[in-house]
Amino acid sequence: MTLLFCSFSTSNAFSATPLRKRMGSALHSSITPSATQDNPMRLTPELLKIYNAFESIGDEKLRFKQLSYMATKLTPIHPSQAIPQNKVPGCSNTVYVDGTVIDKGDGSIRINFVGDSDGVLTKGLAALLIRGLSGNTADDIQKVDPAFIYKICYKASLTPGRNNGFLNMLNVMKSKAKELEANHLASGKTDEISGEEGAMFEALLHSMNVLKTPQVKVE
Repeated sequence: MTLLFCSFSTSNAFSATPLRKRMGSALHSSITPSATQDNPMRLTPELLKIYNAFESIGDEKLRFKQLSYMATKLTPIHPSQAIPQNKVPGCSNTVYVDGTVIDKGDGSIRINFVGDSDGVLTKGLAALLIRGLSGNTADDIQKVDPAFIYKICYKASLTPGRNNGFLNMLNVMKSKAKELEANHLASGKTDEISGEEGAMFEALLHSMNVLKTPQVKVE
């Protein structure tokens, strides 16, 4: 049996070297997610592609190999981000997750994630979530149903430790997405208020200058 080894590119598209036509077509099909029959778990477009690709792998060992391969392609987190605030609680392995805001200036605020783990399979799950959730809005990230993991990793083989670790990772990423969006919006409002206050202050100074009593020089 052949295996599809997925690779990561700089774009947000999920690229791959298809060694099985069935899996390759699942990866490259155009999918628009919605809360419909074809996407009941409200997965993001990229996460839905990954989900469909894994679902087409019938062998459990191959699925774990695929996760292990994804772990090797995860960009290491910067040391400055490996801090207690970014540590995922309740994981059997050490896991860090952090996020940043992408503001395109059109009112669309999207979140990008980075992360790392010292466990291979845990790192693979982190890579899967980072790949699948990055580039989406906080609202879309909140809607993702964690039950999709049981199609990627068979429930019987997903140990309590891995299951809890995965759920905690997803919950942390959802929480960070909301927090990052809220902070970004609050920052924008603060800047707007500061600008108005600055204009008022300049106008006040101008008025004071106009009303300033001229000094009389005494010889």
